[in-house]
Amino acid sequence: MDSVSATSTLTELPTEHRIGSADAQLGEKEPKMFGNGTPGDPFVVEFTTNDRDNPREWSKPYRWFLSIQGSVQMLAITFGTSGYTGGYPTMTAEFGSSNELNTVGLTTFVIGLAVGALVWAPLSEILGRRRILLSSLFSYSLIGMGVALSQNIWSIIICRFFMAIAGSSIMTNSPGMLNDLWRPSEIGLPMTLNSVAPFMGPVLGPVLSGFISVYAGDQSWRWVNGVIVMFSAGLLLLAVFTVPETYPATVLQQKAKKLSKSTGLVYESEFEVGQPKKPFSEVLSTGLKRPFIFLFLEPIVICLSFYASLIFGILYLFFEAYPIIYVEQKGWRQDLGNLPFLGVAIGLIFGVAISFYTSSFYKKALRACKLPTDKVPPEERLYFTMISAILLPISLFWMAWTSDVFWIWPTLAGIPFGIGILGMMTTVMAYLADTYTIYSASVFAANSLFRYIFGGVFPLFASAMFHKLHTTWALSLLGFLALACAPMPFLFFKYGARIRALSKHVPEPPRPSKRLTPPASLLSLQEQDSDLPRAPPPVFLTAGDQAVRVEEAMDGIDFTRRQDQDLERL
Repeated sequence: MDSVSATSTLTELPTEHRIGSADAQLGEKEPKMFGNGTPGDPFVVEFTTNDRDNPREWSKPYRWFLSIQGSVQMLAITFGTSGYTGGYPTMTAEFGSSNELNTVGLTTFVIGLAVGALVWAPLSEILGRRRILLSSLFSYSLIGMGVALSQNIWSIIICRFFMAIAGSSIMTNSPGMLNDLWRPSEIGLPMTLNSVAPFMGPVLGPVLSGFISVYAGDQSWRWVNGVIVMFSAGLLLLAVFTVPETYPATVLQQKAKKLSKSTGLVYESEFEVGQPKKPFSEVLSTGLKRPFIFLFLEPIVICLSFYASLIFGILYLFFEAYPIIYVEQKGWRQDLGNLPFLGVAIGLIFGVAISFYTSSFYKKALRACKLPTDKVPPEERLYFTMISAILLPISLFWMAWTSDVFWIWPTLAGIPFGIGILGMMTTVMAYLADTYTIYSASVFAANSLFRYIFGGVFPLFASAMFHKLHTTWALSLLGFLALACAPMPFLFFKYGARIRALSKHVPEPPRPSKRLTPPASLLSLQEQDSDLPRAPPPVFLTAGDQAVRVEEAMDGIDFTRRQDQDLERL
């Protein structure tokens, strides 16, 4: 296609004048948008270049501040899972409860995270991130106070279940906020650091609560749960004053409402135009049903979710196993008996460095894509998964056969386990996201449900398993299970494309009838006669029944595809 035929298609598509700060900089007094401002043809509100309403255009220090805050929020919620275990001895002394019954409080919390994720996820589509975040932290802290003030063990167990449901939105809200704040080319480091938080929280929980339980006296279990509440309440106070709305759909909807109110004309965000208004009951019903469809009918989701859930369950089983190894068998004090968890924490930190190295393979494949219709195979995400599949059984066998000797050896075995669990969880989620694209939220919910059920159930049989099989063979059994699952990522790496082709639920994006290379003159990022970073007008290149719009973005060329009258951002 030459430049003449490319430009001629402009007569067949609506003209566009963007509204926002970029237009103000270019001196446009009355910027316009798609549409006529009527109910049948509303003005379309979207982000423009350098638009200060766009979270991705905020200053980098502020975006880092919000990103770190979101990661700490995830750490606070997951700290509440295992931090609770430090209060077992004084709970038993006060209520006469067994260790197994105390563990039910851990189980209900973890399962509550799974149940809550199914409920909160659809709500974010309606309420946006800020309201979900604040209501979640508030209710989590309030119910947490009920745990700390409980007068019997069953009040603790029930309150912790609802406490987890209240806080579970943070587990999806925080990664979603990162996607709002960072472009794909920038999100690597923030997302990697964010992915450490859900695992660092449970690992640090027993370490810190162990010291609190020793030095806080007979009511130490109340102090342990009080610290959990104070942590989340402090983050709530900080979020009230520093976290704005970041969800693009909500930001643009709010902007459209303001414009409609001030002008009397009809404005809609680009996310609303052409989309039917779904009642909340339908959104909630879909959000609850679709994850189960993927969980029971999709081989990719079933296999990788089972593998990830097994490893996740083993992590939570360690909260019961480590005290058996170091307190019962080696005779350590409770506050010291949880310190070996720091081996897993060190592994998580090493895992971040390995993640950066393995992600370079994906970035290399991404750079090879010349057009927005080119797609990197999801299997490029699995390099770290394959490394993890080797490290995980090694760490479990290492810990199993050195648990009776000098303490440093089983502690060091936690390092490859920390590396493996980080690599397994983050790359499996990325692989599922790339595979199921528009259905990724439902796939994540399915994966989380499976994972948290394993995490909640495994601690229940840990004590009996380690006492009956002994530490060596109990850990060896877990090692054999991890070894049996180890071929999975290698098989998906080799045969993933064939498996995806057989799936009924893997969406295939439409492709142009032929590859198009726009003229170089149309892709200029800056006009030579001006110091202003001025954007060239949009150009539409047709290919069969599609049109690809090419326009300048400050960090490169921004492609969007128009099908019929709806604009879908790639």
